[in-house]
This record gives sequence, C-alpha cells and structure tokens, in this order.
Amino acid sequence: MKKYFILLFCLVSMAFPALSQQKIQPLELWYNQPSKVWEEALPLGNGTTGAMVYGGINREQFALNDHTLWSGYPNPGNKPKGPEILPKVREAIFNGDYDEAGKLWKGLHGPYSDVYLTMGDLFLKFGFPDTLVENYTRKLDLRTAVSTIGFTRDKVNYKRESFISFPDQVMVVKLTSSEQKKISFEAILSSKLHFTVRVVAPDYLVLTGKAPKHVAHRAEEPQQIVYDEAGGEGMNFEIHLKLISKGGSLISSNNSIGIKNADEAVLLMTEATSPCSISWKSWPLTVHKRPKSITASSRVGWHTTTPISGPKHLPQAAKIGTRKGRRAGRPGRWPGLGSAGTCGSIISLQATKCSWPKKPGR
Repeated sequence: MKKYFILLFCLVSMAFPALSQQKIQPLELWYNQPSKVWEEALPLGNGTTGAMVYGGINREQFALNDHTLWSGYPNPGNKPKGPEILPKVREAIFNGDYDEAGKLWKGLHGPYSDVYLTMGDLFLKFGFPDTLVENYTRKLDLRTAVSTIGFTRDKVNYKRESFISFPDQVMVVKLTSSEQKKISFEAILSSKLHFTVRVVAPDYLVLTGKAPKHVAHRAEEPQQIVYDEAGGEGMNFEIHLKLISKGGSLISSNNSIGIKNADEAVLLMTEATSPCSISWKSWPLTVHKRPKSITASSRVGWHTTTPISGPKHLPQAAKIGTRKGRRAGRPGRWPGLGSAGTCGSIISLQATKCSWPKKPGR
C-alpha cells in the first residue's frame, strides 16, 4: 500500500509542473503596429454581433456587423416544380445527355440570395497631436476573446480592452491609463448604408439605419442599389452606444458623444435588425429608448472591473482551458454585466427573432 502511495505522489508531483507550464503559455495573436486594412484587424464576436478592431493610435475603428443584416427581405426561394424536374435531370444524366441535363437543371435554380451587408463603424477619436508612441502592442487573447491595445505616450501607459459578451449581448470597450485625467476621446457612429444619428443624452448615442431592398449581383444590371421607404422591404437596424466614465466631463455634439480628462471610461454597444416587409403587417418595428442590455450593464458598474475571466462562447472544440466569469453565483457571466436580452433581440425590436419568421398564413 505504501508503494502505491509513493507512486501516486510521484505522478502528481510530475503533473503539477506540466499543468503550471501549460497554464501560463500564451495563446494570442500579437502585433506591434495598428492594422491598415480590414483583413489585418482583429475579430470579436458572439455569434450575433461581430466587430473588427483596427487598433489605431489617434483614431480607433470598430467595424460592426450583424449576422442577420442583408439586403432585401426573407425569401424561402423554393421552386414549386422542382420535384417534377429532378427526375428528368437524373434521367438525362444516366442517358449521357449532359447538355439536356444542364438545361433542365436551370429549372431547379432558386433566386439569387440577397447581399450580406456590413452594419456600421464605431470610431474613437483621441485628438493626439501625432501618432508617435512607444511599446505599442495589439493582441487578441484566444483564451478569453479579449482584444487589447497598449502603448506609451509622454510617459503615460494607455490601454484599450474590448470584447463582445454572449450572455449579455453587448460589446464592451474599456479605456484606462497609468495616470489620472488622461482619457479623452470623441465617439462617432457611422455606416455605409442610409442612416441618421441622434444624441439621446450626453452619454448615449443612437444610429438608425436602413438597408437597401435590392443590391445587384452583376455590373450590367440596370438597378444596382435600390432603397425604399422606412416601412418597406429593406431591413431596418439600430446601433446604441452608452458611455460610462470615472471622472472627467461629458462632451457631445450633434452626432457624437465623448469624455474629457477622465480617469477611465467604458463604452457599451448593442445592435439589432428588423425584417420589416410591407406584406408583414403583423411585424411592426418598435424600439425601446433604453435597451435592456445597456441599461442592466451600466447599472452594475462594469467600469470598476477588469475583464479577465473567460467568456461563455469560447469554442469547445479547441480544447482550451478557460475560467468562466462569476457574478452573484451565476456561471458564464462576465464580471459586472447583468442578464439581458434573448435571441439577439437586444434593442427589443419586435420583428427580431432567432430565425426568420414565416409570413402570415404559412
């Protein structure tokens, strides 16, 4: 019995150094300069909301998207005569008449799918007189899904951390510095689609957008990009941005919000889309002025917490050890973020569902 105990002790002792070494090994994408193009930016996402983080020094950019934002409206694209055509296609192939099979096969083709569209951009303008900095790093931690930008300017260390929470359905950007009253920036929402921006409050910005009802698939098509009215077939979407600061003074203009001389700041962003077709009279578009996810997240004061715990949405297939966040004894939560929203319906758009709803009568 004593021999077995000694053997077990030796095995455990040998395992601890290996576990410790494995725990501290970094798993990061790491760069020493900002990205210049979209392909070089670092991705964040939670399955619904996505963002590409550029890591700029004087101007940061988050390219935003939503997996449901397309041109047009939901269309099943079924071919009613498809079951009749398929046997004829098979027969032509078995007979070696491939030209005839090709002609028949075209009768099975559905319409072109609509075009996937980027939603918008969040820009942070810092107003530095130049971009000369030291110790610049831009990285994405694959274990925690947190993007971190860091650099030193005038002997002050600046850090920007960002992630997109799955359970809370918000993108969080935290800005800190090694000295007080060094965080100043202007936050701007923009889009390549039709949009308007309004300042709801000095700390709250909303972008309302409209996707086109049609985007051409070929350059020779007579109509390339077609928009319709607000209640038409083109999708509607919104982006909400909330600013939380520790110290400093809030600043705002006609289309932007910001902070001056803060000790630290946090931005909470949430978005949603709405398939609002003319023929879908039972799916009206209603938007709450204060999205539940932003309201709940800002109440608990995340700006005093560092996001170091692992998010719930890390790929399980990667076999990476993670530490899940804990808040009030609830697993899978990021520190300081409350529960809000389901199925990506973060802004409480009535028409937003987990999947495309069927038209009435189907």
